[in-house]
Amino acid sequence: MVRPNCESVRFKLSCLLMLLLWGPARAASYDRGWQEFYLRHMPVAIAALQQAVRQRPSDPMAHFMLSRAYFRNHQAGDARRECQAALRHLDAASDEQRYMLNAWGWRMRPQRLDKARNNADYGIAMYPDSAELYILRGEIEDNDLLATPYYLAALRLSPTHPLGRSWKPVVPPVPTVRADSGPVTLRPLLKAPALFPGLGQVHHPIVTANPKAQAYFTQGLCCLYAYVYSDARTSFEEAIALDPKCAMAWWGLSFCTASDCTPLQAASRALSLATTDAEKRYGAARVLQVQKRNGDCIVALDGALAAYPNDVDLWIWRGTVTGFLGETYDGGRATRGMPFILAAWRLQPDEPAANHELIHSYENINRPLLGWKYTIGFGRSAPNMPHAQHMQAHLAMRLGRWKEALACTRRSIKLELAGFPDADDAHHRNIYMWALCHEGRFVEASHAVRASADDL
Repeated sequence: MVRPNCESVRFKLSCLLMLLLWGPARAASYDRGWQEFYLRHMPVAIAALQQAVRQRPSDPMAHFMLSRAYFRNHQAGDARRECQAALRHLDAASDEQRYMLNAWGWRMRPQRLDKARNNADYGIAMYPDSAELYILRGEIEDNDLLATPYYLAALRLSPTHPLGRSWKPVVPPVPTVRADSGPVTLRPLLKAPALFPGLGQVHHPIVTANPKAQAYFTQGLCCLYAYVYSDARTSFEEAIALDPKCAMAWWGLSFCTASDCTPLQAASRALSLATTDAEKRYGAARVLQVQKRNGDCIVALDGALAAYPNDVDLWIWRGTVTGFLGETYDGGRATRGMPFILAAWRLQPDEPAANHELIHSYENINRPLLGWKYTIGFGRSAPNMPHAQHMQAHLAMRLGRWKEALACTRRSIKLELAGFPDADDAHHRNIYMWALCHEGRFVEASHAVRASADDL
């Protein structure tokens, strides 16, 4: 079930609570200060929030908003003082507000930006429909381009938020990137790979005149998003064979291990062949990523999102740029990419990569219940992808839902035996065996490793 819009429910209820508990005068002062802050009328916001603090000195959110207003008005000392006052009254805040207050508390301490980011990222993971948390996360960056994706996500959650009247995304030009665009020759495949139905609801039109090249690119992306790298590689290679000038097929190939070219060669080829603004941005960002220039890659992707805020795959990539498809998460923080992945999921709830990454993310922060709906979404999006069925078991076992763990793993093994693309069939069988043992079905477990489809 989709949670109610943040502005229409949570914010209105909080306003009603303020009216009941603190009186109309304080609520009016706070509301005016809140609105003027987002309209960037700092003197007016500061005056209204000062009045709110005088009327309710133990209200942490009034101190918090006043601190942010002071900080934006370049009054750093006053901002730190009000932040400390907000933290002294932390017990009066809701759980969602505590993430905001703690994140801002770290923001006020020199050289502790990473702590501020982590608190805000975790808050978004716990409260993904909070526009205020997204805005605060962007504010922590203190850089308008790096803040852009967070503000875009917040305004999608709350389209009438006053921030939308004072801020508009600025689209930078495509970054200038030096690419190694020398000739690359791929050995032809012995035979064209099969095109399978039901591998994922991926919709990414590319520049090609060959419909089959588009179909193989889509299949390659579905396999890439399910970590099935070998099938992704052959699908992208077949797309290139059908259309050697297809930039995005080379982009996809750069994420796969190929014997005939390096990731940098494939990414450079994608950049040199790109003809549209969008595909040039994809190529430039990928070259920067392969060159391990992650900071420049993030800037390039944020610029691309400013230009194409409805591109689901850009949001996915931005969220996983420091750990895309199996690499190490930045600083070990599983929550660092979650705001972007959640934004992608909101754009397209049945997108396979968004659901897949969110399952792993909630598993990594030990919040399996929050991740459960994404296991359903991944399986529904990719009904014939063995890995998509298997992923439900990751959280089912943590939630004690052993029947579901057995059922979904059984489906994944049957799909693997039917020949659908798969990355690690032994993993499915091991999970199936463990679940049978937990349920005391030891005889079945002893045969699980070599069980045929008819035995399952």
